[in-house]
Amino acid sequence: MSKRKSRTSAPNLPQETLERARRQAAIARGELPPEPEPEPPVAEPPSKAAPAVANPYRTVAARQRRVITRTRSRAGERRARVQDAGRERRPELDAERISELLENPTIEVTEEELRREYTYVLTDLRSMGLLAAGLFVTLIVLAQVLPQ
Repeated sequence: MSKRKSRTSAPNLPQETLERARRQAAIARGELPPEPEPEPPVAEPPSKAAPAVANPYRTVAARQRRVITRTRSRAGERRARVQDAGRERRPELDAERISELLENPTIEVTEEELRREYTYVLTDLRSMGLLAAGLFVTLIVLAQVLPQ
């Protein structure tokens, strides 16, 4: 066997990566205050939508949730979970809140919007159907060929 080459003591990482790792470790130990998270990009409402109204129920669109989820780092997710755990629970629904919810029903979504949002589902279903049909045909052919 050949001898293993000696490695240099210098790390094989760029200096900025090492500095960022040291900074994150110091934040985790509590030596430095946490860095503020960048604001996630907010999707603008479509131009044909109704005039902008305050969002009393603090709902978030699925597209915006995906953007927020992609931009959060693991450490940011941990901080968000800790912050969410410290928040107060939602208050019980009273008669006034229920009547307000009944007067302002949820937004209706058109079929066109659903098709735009979930085109990947249709392509996945189509490919699974083709695979199932191909396997079914293969089983029939094998059932005819093997007994003979």
